[in-house]
Amino acid sequence: MEVIEGLGDWYLSDVTLKVNAGSDSTSGHASTTSTHTSVVGNTSGTVVTVTTKDKAGNTATRKYTIRIDKNEPTAGTLIIDGNLGENGWYVSDVKLSVSDTAGITSTLNITKITSDTKGTEVTMTSKNNTTGAVKVTKYTVKVDKTKPTIGKLVINGTEGNNGWYKSNVTFSVTNGSDTLSGHASTTSSISSITKDTKGTKVILTTKDKAGNTSTKEYTIKMDKTAPTTPTSMNFVFGNWSQYTDNTWTNQSIYAASTTSNPGPSGSSDTTSGLWKYQISTDNVNWVDYNYTASGIYLMSTDGVHTRYFRAVDNAGNISSIISRTAKVDKTAPTVPTVTYNGGSNSCSWKNNYNLTLNSSDSLSGVRVYQVDWTGDSASNSDVASNFIPWNGYSSCNNRFRAVDNAGNISEWTGVHHIHMDTEKPVHTNWWWGTVNKDIAQLYIQTTDNVGISRVQCPTSTATGGYNNWHWFNAIWDSSQNAYRCDITPSTFGHYNQTYTTHLYIYDHAGNGGYYNATNANIPVNERFLRSEILSESIKGSNVTWTTAWQTGNTSGLYSQSTSKGTTYYFRGNPTNNYIKFANKIWRIIRVNEDGTVKIMLNDAVSGGTFNSSTYGFDKMYYSNSNLKNIVNSWYNTNITGTNASKVVTGNYFCEAAKLMYSSGSVGNFSVPVKENYTPNFECATDGNGKGLVTASVGLITYDEIAFAGGWYYDFSLSYPYYLNNANLADRARWTMSPAGNNSDSSYALAFIIYNGGAWHTAVSSGSLISPVVNLKGDIAITGSGTSSDPYVPKN
Repeated sequence: MEVIEGLGDWYLSDVTLKVNAGSDSTSGHASTTSTHTSVVGNTSGTVVTVTTKDKAGNTATRKYTIRIDKNEPTAGTLIIDGNLGENGWYVSDVKLSVSDTAGITSTLNITKITSDTKGTEVTMTSKNNTTGAVKVTKYTVKVDKTKPTIGKLVINGTEGNNGWYKSNVTFSVTNGSDTLSGHASTTSSISSITKDTKGTKVILTTKDKAGNTSTKEYTIKMDKTAPTTPTSMNFVFGNWSQYTDNTWTNQSIYAASTTSNPGPSGSSDTTSGLWKYQISTDNVNWVDYNYTASGIYLMSTDGVHTRYFRAVDNAGNISSIISRTAKVDKTAPTVPTVTYNGGSNSCSWKNNYNLTLNSSDSLSGVRVYQVDWTGDSASNSDVASNFIPWNGYSSCNNRFRAVDNAGNISEWTGVHHIHMDTEKPVHTNWWWGTVNKDIAQLYIQTTDNVGISRVQCPTSTATGGYNNWHWFNAIWDSSQNAYRCDITPSTFGHYNQTYTTHLYIYDHAGNGGYYNATNANIPVNERFLRSEILSESIKGSNVTWTTAWQTGNTSGLYSQSTSKGTTYYFRGNPTNNYIKFANKIWRIIRVNEDGTVKIMLNDAVSGGTFNSSTYGFDKMYYSNSNLKNIVNSWYNTNITGTNASKVVTGNYFCEAAKLMYSSGSVGNFSVPVKENYTPNFECATDGNGKGLVTASVGLITYDEIAFAGGWYYDFSLSYPYYLNNANLADRARWTMSPAGNNSDSSYALAFIIYNGGAWHTAVSSGSLISPVVNLKGDIAITGSGTSSDPYVPKN
């Protein structure tokens, strides 16, 4: 038979039957036949009968059962125990086994794969356990356990420093590789970064076809923002004291702030952080700031030195710059030249000094000039280049030098003589003295800070049409403390007419000129009140009266300087200060500073209370008093409207509170008590706004009593004096001087004349009055001023 045999009596293919001849030893073999020549197809059992016949006709048979199963057995299921990746690749070791159906047994040529392989053939042989049929199945198993080679992240952006980027970044990739399963993909987790970040993670992933992946993590730091501009940077001197930026100095300057922190400061950077500061001399070439006291940090040569500063963050971003400038000038200016535009270098007073000082300084420039007028080589004052000395400037030791803006000082010039006076003399007073047919004496009082050079009195007459000028030069008359022009009528030959005199005054610097004009009537023989009074010799000037002076005879005419000029007053018991005015006898108290004459009624008239109300310091003032009305009423009755009123003038009445009788107050300010007070003729406005009283009539003051010889603060101790009228013994007369409030401020006080001096009393008390008026000083008079022949104004 041609057949594929299986197990047992099974065949695995169609069966072709052939018979072999039998034998017979007797009659011999005749034939051998089979019922089938073949069995085709699967059969669980086909019976084939073979018959052998001998020649004798005898037969012999044999039966065969043919079973055929041509079907291949069902292959088992290959079980691969491993990690299946992608594309049929396993990514781990694999174990191989088979799951068979019943009656089948499968075997494998290998049972595991532990190495990478692009394809290992696995042969499965499946055998039918009954028929023996076999099926061979082949599998290819691919194993790739190896991760691919990672690709590369391509970062597109501007690289800074220290691993930072300074611009937006985008990402691309360069593919990785895999030699086994092959490269599948390379990707990045993000494609770009556009905002500042201290660290953003970017993951690069390369994947092979088996599904293995390799990753690489990148941390991308990006800072596009520049650090803030430095806020602080100073320059210093060598002792580390601070230099003021952009100012001139003559010292070396250093680009440093403080010993502990010499460099710039104040910058910040919130992302990459501040890295360093840099310095430059040209804003182009930069070096890191690392202070040393030399090189770029030292500015010691003449010139303007600018240093630029900036901050750099860790990404390399650069801040805006700041600059500091040092101006160094160590060269002194030239010695000034001195040009006289007015005046000259001579030792005399001038009123037109005008100097130009000129020095050169090519760097910082001349800041100021200085003058040494004491000759000690030290500057006394700064002056401008156009130096015009001030009024009163006087020195024979003047030298000048220049100071530049850096403080460098030139040498001194030579010595110059400068004496400057631009102040005109001050004409304080004038009056006619003796005026008669022989001489007209004009007295002039004037002052000047450098002294009077000349006083002139050009005079002309009515007959000459006031055009026949003749200049009279004044001389100094020490007895009158005044200059005196002696105008001689004989020069003109004109009498019994009015002369006009102009006044010219000059000081030693040439200041001055015309001041004023006055007239005098030249009689055949005429006398004037003020001139007659002042014709007496002055017994003393500027005397400070003390108790010692009260023990002797101090009678006479005295002078006293005041802020307004000179006043002349009678003291003691003069016999020539009587005047008959308005048909009454008066006593001359003094010649006022303006030349008017103050007189007081010798006797007293009825008065009354100073004030009906006593409480309050304002009740002690004459201008607030009831007494003022009484005094004015007396004046209106006896003088107003008469010829006598025509010669009344002046405002020398003073009600200022200048002292207190004792403890208490005078209102809103303080004054001394009487024991500590020095009398004077000043009349400044006091702290309550009271001072000079403008009126035609008034009363005497405390000061005038004291200068007249009255005891300062006692009415019983004084040497007898002309105000101590025997007819008025123990009878008080009011003054217009306030005496303050009493100690408990319950009532106001005023001073009175009482016997030998001044006393005080409440303003509610009753006292007499002796009115006081001021007369023109140039009124013509008769008489000699004695009690029997008093002065009498001519009508």
